[in-house]
Amino acid sequence: MKKIQYIVLLIVLSGLFLVGCSNIQKADVELKFTDDSNGVQSYIMDVETRDDVLIPRIVLDKNNGTFSSIYDILSSTFIVGTYKIKNNTLLAETYDKKSTYQFEIIDSKSLKFMQNNSSELKLTDENIGISISDGCIFKLQD
Repeated sequence: MKKIQYIVLLIVLSGLFLVGCSNIQKADVELKFTDDSNGVQSYIMDVETRDDVLIPRIVLDKNNGTFSSIYDILSSTFIVGTYKIKNNTLLAETYDKKSTYQFEIIDSKSLKFMQNNSSELKLTDENIGISISDGCIFKLQD
């Protein structure tokens, strides 16, 4: 199953190349997040490791401000678009402008999903996969 995860990650990264604060502490976190920008970075949902499912992820290309995300192995949907950082929040919007996703920047290695300000992310089959809910943490993959 790890091979599938690596293949999916490769697809996500390939897609990126083909598709082309209220207080000082928060401002520092946002600045550190943007300063730590080294090309393509993958943030994976912080869950107990399971070999039988795809772990949701968001991949940021900090060089050109694009993102991609995959969360449902049964879906043909490949979420891609652009993102910006505003008020300690990562605001991601699909190219067709039909879907938006927001993440609070916790630090340079962690993002927290904000469901209330995001488009719906629903699994094709709830028994196969990991649902993304409000407050889920995504950690930078080393």
